[in-house]
Amino acid sequence: MTVYQLECFLAVAEELNFSAAAQRLFTTQPAVTYQINTLEKETGLHLFDRTTRRTKLTAGHRVAVMGGGGPIGLFAVQWARILGPGQVVAVDVSPEKADLALQAGPYVPTPIAHALAAVPGDRFDVVVETSGVPRVADQAVAIAARHGQVTLIGIPNKDITLRDSTWA
Repeated sequence: MTVYQLECFLAVAEELNFSAAAQRLFTTQPAVTYQINTLEKETGLHLFDRTTRRTKLTAGHRVAVMGGGGPIGLFAVQWARILGPGQVVAVDVSPEKADLALQAGPYVPTPIAHALAAVPGDRFDVVVETSGVPRVADQAVAIAARHGQVTLIGIPNKDITLRDSTWA
């Protein structure tokens, strides 16, 4: 992920038009499209619904950011807010980091993962795991809704194993 890709994303998100975003960035529409497509492939998320006439931001109605108080998590929280879901939950093991995440803008800061049970609603449409901790990756998959999306962007220091019960 590059800063230029994020600039393209923000321009398209604000303009809701690839051509207008390209003009704003002093580049061509195919160049902006390429950057957005690359960003979507890298993150595993479908960022925009596009037709020949209209562009809309996409996001799940409920987003959880695991490791939401770290630097990558804070970025993911802000990005989720830009996409405009109904609820963003930042999850971190440290109460201090959960408070820091609250300043970044999630609607519900959650200091520890097992406290997710207290968050109203079902599972999450989008879960972004940013810590790289194998156990947290397993939890991220477990809290995703049926047909939800899970993106693992944390860098693990050992292999990630998902428990069989995670898929139930």
